[in-house]
Amino acid sequence: MTDLWGQPIPPKRSRTATKPQGHYAPPGSGPPGETCGTCRHLAPFRRWHKCQRAQSWWTGGRGTDVRKKDPACSG
Repeated sequence: MTDLWGQPIPPKRSRTATKPQGHYAPPGSGPPGETCGTCRHLAPFRRWHKCQRAQSWWTGGRGTDVRKKDPACSG
């Protein structure tokens, strides 16, 4: 396919999903059966949640979010 001037149109680049990095320690390293939703360090941040222990890493973006249903970490 070409544009109005006959130049080829480059293919669209797809966005890659951001790898979540908001956990203070590896998810699942905490107490068995517990989730981030039961942790006292879970902080509401706008419409999402973040770990207060990892606050120095917060970017305001999706990469530092945590989900309530994620397995709890040992932090």
